[in-house]
Amino acid sequence: MKQTIISESDPKISYSPGHWSQFPGPVGQEQTTSTYGASFNFRFNISEGGTVEVYGSLHPSTNSSIVPKSVYDVDTTNQFVYTARWVALSTPVTNFYNSSPLSAGTHTLYVSMLSSNPYYFDSIQIYDPLAVADPASSASSSATPTASQITSSTMPVAAIVGASLGGLVLLASIIMAAFFLRRRRRESRLSRPSFAAGVAKLH
Repeated sequence: MKQTIISESDPKISYSPGHWSQFPGPVGQEQTTSTYGASFNFRFNISEGGTVEVYGSLHPSTNSSIVPKSVYDVDTTNQFVYTARWVALSTPVTNFYNSSPLSAGTHTLYVSMLSSNPYYFDSIQIYDPLAVADPASSASSSATPTASQITSSTMPVAAIVGASLGGLVLLASIIMAAFFLRRRRRESRLSRPSFAAGVAKLH
């Protein structure tokens, strides 16, 4: 599975002229519009079963009813309408659209505004199940340990420490037992009556 991220500034994205402008978003530049009917489209190739997604940001407004509304479509076959939720704080990297699995070949994503409320577009992400991921990203992901890898690597250390402590406790117990046993035998010998003393009393 290969993930490809196309930023809003990619020249392959075609915007309707005069409707869009750049905006300094929470995590980088975004394209924004407040024009009903403003649109953009993007043509891409993908393997069988791949998907395309659209991401943007949500920003607070003074009125909870002022939210952007947009429509998404791949190859004009299955439209999806997204009505954003109202937010009190800016929310970056918000998913606006997920396509269904696509057939292999070339497709075109169409996005159009259904309101004049501010819309902020950040990126398109393509997931191709048959494409090979870039070596750099693979090396990065393999160099970063997962939670399970961290757990599996720390478990032997914990086991070794536990075994060492257990061994020390056992050794200390043996030494203490030997000390008390030796002391008890010594006291027993000192308290036992001497045979020679008994013979002297008989005479």
